[in-house]
Amino acid sequence: MAEYFALRSFVVRQWRYMEPCSFANGEDEIARFAEIIDNYVAVAVSYYKERETHYRDRFLGILGHDLRNPISAILFSATSLASRTSDDDQRWQFASGCHHADWMIASCLGYDGEVQAMNDDGAPVTRVCFLSPGDCQIIDTWNTIGLRGTGSNDFSATDVFVPEARSFNYQLLKPLRRDPLYSFPGFIPGKFGAVPLGVARAALDATIELVRRSSARSVVKGNKFIASHPLREESHMQTGIAQAEAMIGSAKSYLYDQTDRVWQLLLSGQRPTPVDTGRHSIAYINAYRTCREAVDQLYCLAGASVIFASSPLDRLLRDMRTMAQHVLAGPASFEIAGRMLLVLRPTHRDREVTCRGSMYLIKQKTWSGGSGGKGSLRDCS
Repeated sequence: MAEYFALRSFVVRQWRYMEPCSFANGEDEIARFAEIIDNYVAVAVSYYKERETHYRDRFLGILGHDLRNPISAILFSATSLASRTSDDDQRWQFASGCHHADWMIASCLGYDGEVQAMNDDGAPVTRVCFLSPGDCQIIDTWNTIGLRGTGSNDFSATDVFVPEARSFNYQLLKPLRRDPLYSFPGFIPGKFGAVPLGVARAALDATIELVRRSSARSVVKGNKFIASHPLREESHMQTGIAQAEAMIGSAKSYLYDQTDRVWQLLLSGQRPTPVDTGRHSIAYINAYRTCREAVDQLYCLAGASVIFASSPLDRLLRDMRTMAQHVLAGPASFEIAGRMLLVLRPTHRDREVTCRGSMYLIKQKTWSGGSGGKGSLRDCS
């Protein structure tokens, strides 16, 4: 935009210095040129605003995947936002465990009539609704390279009536119990750090077992013949195994250390500071990234014997790569945690994806409040 305005100023200034007789209808030409520049600016602003909204909302939609509770077979899923007129308006994505869930949980934007409701800080009001699986349609979309067993398909719901008693506002959620386990929302995303740690440990165990029972082939290096020998005697194998152990162990220790730090504060009746919360967040983000690097290294170390689908390392690599694409492992998560360490005021985007050290959802479905303490999901189109 600055370049457009600079070009217009330059051209108009040059025209001003020209002799009046050097061109005809000079004022009309200047006006038409200025109008063209303004049109280009309007188009550019509109385009980049749409792209910003699209990617921001997609980020938030994927983020919602983390707020479900698979242990109790309650599904907490979210949609990847699109425009209100999109064909995906009635869908929520990443519905892990949807085929055996007792409840489907969907987050919606709050509306007062036709007006979108906003909090005092300018963030949209959200409502999390419990839906009966019978009111939802599961859409078979989970065709991925890894984590296939989660069955994280899309689901949709149209014109579903939801009593207010089956909904809550996650942004304003307050614990009903004062036990430490329930008083720190950061434990919700924090528990996911155990998944990459478990996959990476399994990959290390599988690699060690492979190396122990395998032998290196006989080779000729230059004019020297090297006979077949146990693979575990290869120095690069020893080094690679040791490095992977250090990576996985350090990631686990840091996660346990920061979780224990928060836990001890809660036991003593104290609230974790922004710095405590930031470090706890970094610990589970780091678990994703470090374990991904460790599994990649182990896979390369194992050689061609693990490229077959029957190899445990093949599945572990695919699972690790899939979960590492999670938004928790993305650069935006580090940015938010870094702001906590620096004790900076949250930005508007931070407020959209963080709430008391945890994360909440902003979705495209709408919640219309009604009389009698009830409300309904409405299609946004």
